[in-house]
Amino acid sequence: MHAHSSSTLVIERLLENGTIQEEMLEGPVMRRSCSFYVAGVVYVFSCKKFYVLDLDTVGAVARQLDVPVPTDSLNQ
Repeated sequence: MHAHSSSTLVIERLLENGTIQEEMLEGPVMRRSCSFYVAGVVYVFSCKKFYVLDLDTVGAVARQLDVPVPTDSLNQ
């Protein structure tokens, strides 16, 4: 299962092309390896910054771009 890595790439691509503005993201800037976690909120580690996205934002963006969301992880 590589859903976590593909989801991270999707979010990073959205950041790069401006679909998600950095002001929409909350959380401290941290250096981490790229990862993707879901636990009430979505933690997206670009390789240089750490972002926290609320699920509504992620879901809205995913629906807008017709990107599959790992619902099995979201429905905990």
